[in-house]
Amino acid sequence: MDSQEYINKLYRIVDDKNANALSGFLADNVRFVFANADPITGKEAVIAANEGFFASISSMSHTIENVWAAGEDLICDGQVQYTRLDNSHHSATFATILKVKDDRITDYRIYADVSGL
Repeated sequence: MDSQEYINKLYRIVDDKNANALSGFLADNVRFVFANADPITGKEAVIAANEGFFASISSMSHTIENVWAAGEDLICDGQVQYTRLDNSHHSATFATILKVKDDRITDYRIYADVSGL
């Protein structure tokens, strides 16, 4: 699949808060960094962290503005709209940097100011 399709599919899964489907995108030894949190290594730990985050919000919706590809690297940016559990909203600009090998993410970095959540 091409870069745009890969990013769109990944973010549909994330917006659906589907950790099980997300695991299919991850390499066993994936390294994950979300905002200013400490890095997490390993598919199971990354899925657990995502499940925890998914449970902390009611919903989210990403709008992808740009996608760039260079070798194994995919980069995208855009806007994300969060709905908190109390139904209030928070918006943020984000950028994601992925290293993808054999269609599996080996390095997953998300940069966004989520301090308002």
